[in-house]
Amino acid sequence: MKAMTMVTPNQNVGQVLVEHGVISKDIYNKLIAFMKKKVAEQNPAQPSAPAAQSPSTSQKAPDPTPAPLPESSGDQVTTIPVEERELESYPPIEKRKVKSSEEATLPEDFTPHTGMGQLKVAIPAELKGNYRLDEVFCLARKHNASDIHICPGTPIIFRRFGALVTIGDRPLQQKEIETLVCDAFGDELTESFLGEGDLEFVYTIEGGGRFRVTLMRENFGFDLTARVIPMSIMSFEESGLPEVCKGLTKWAQGMVLVTGPIGSGKSSTLAVLVDLINQDRDDHIISIESPIEMVYEPKRCQITQRELNQHTLSQNNALRAALRQDPDIIVISELRDLESIQLAVSAAETGHLVLATMNTASATRTIYRLIDSFPPEEQGIIRNMVSLSLRGIISQQLIPKIDGSGVIPAFEVLVVNTAISNLIRKNNSHLIESAMITGKQAGMVLLDDSLDTLFKQGIISGKEAFYRCINPKRFTAVKDK
Repeated sequence: MKAMTMVTPNQNVGQVLVEHGVISKDIYNKLIAFMKKKVAEQNPAQPSAPAAQSPSTSQKAPDPTPAPLPESSGDQVTTIPVEERELESYPPIEKRKVKSSEEATLPEDFTPHTGMGQLKVAIPAELKGNYRLDEVFCLARKHNASDIHICPGTPIIFRRFGALVTIGDRPLQQKEIETLVCDAFGDELTESFLGEGDLEFVYTIEGGGRFRVTLMRENFGFDLTARVIPMSIMSFEESGLPEVCKGLTKWAQGMVLVTGPIGSGKSSTLAVLVDLINQDRDDHIISIESPIEMVYEPKRCQITQRELNQHTLSQNNALRAALRQDPDIIVISELRDLESIQLAVSAAETGHLVLATMNTASATRTIYRLIDSFPPEEQGIIRNMVSLSLRGIISQQLIPKIDGSGVIPAFEVLVVNTAISNLIRKNNSHLIESAMITGKQAGMVLLDDSLDTLFKQGIISGKEAFYRCINPKRFTAVKDK
């Protein structure tokens, strides 16, 4: 704002910023060139027949872009030191090209990598001195970490059993992180990340498994977060799922949702359900994932796995195409928006079993989220469709054990029966919890009951139960235990 008050007819705001060292002369001139290019694109010269012009219109219109600074100047321009901005190693802006959605194309090479085989990475005992990203990832798997965090100014951090644990021996600088990223992921992925500022993909280490990597640019440089994907799919017994969940995989059509907060193990539970179908049924499964985490080995089912931006440009395109590929079961890694929810409900209505995840905390909130995603004038129709197609909802949270040895899931399971279906259709979803209490004999489970059981067995603390429950009054007396 102060710079605006110093603008004069002979000096524009950009020149004021250069004079006071806010931006460099080189950046100013690049901005001017870019503005002139945009003006030329928006106002292309169009040939027209010569016409008489009045004195007022014959005058040359002023150039909407300010003039560039001269290359030589008697005064020394002061700029903010590059090293203070931690941006010295970024490629120049003009060298980066970000593809628009119209220009987006799929990669020519999409060879699958499972992460199985012989491990060739020497896993260090601890992170000291120089190390590679592969060594960091493999060490995280060895320590049973769920996530890896790398950002400038802090040591490497693992999330282990729900808590953040510092692993690195020193804070990392931006240049070190850039070297780790470039050496591990190669030029193509790095260029894509630099151009867009955000990137999500699965990184595979032979013998070391698969890791879901998220890269982003932030105030001090590059921030990397990686989720450690399990090497194998748990059995139904190992997952701890209530027995009633087996019945949800028997349906020929309808919709089954796995919900919970981010990082609550939804993908692992979804994989358990898919593997159960793969063992028991002779069907065609199509999965649409972003990105592919668990790689399924066909047993009795034919399995088609598709990844966004690798095999298809959008989730909605893939969903539409899946309906024409003779599927029996459609697996969607996440229902993200109105269109994907609409397509999933339509697929369930037209004779397919749809398995998907959503980021909601309970069964009741999931139903509200499904219906409230639609415009008010459509909610009555969707409410009726959901009441007929929804088969069940599995909501879960991962709770740290009181002895620090790991985490354990707490489940809420809604099985849609006639009573639940009527409540959804009549817009009485607030009564579903009461109906679930009545339906306990049919195998329904409330999250608070699951938490209470884990607390009474001495597996989790009363504090964890209190802060994760749906009805806090139930756990007020034990929140400090």
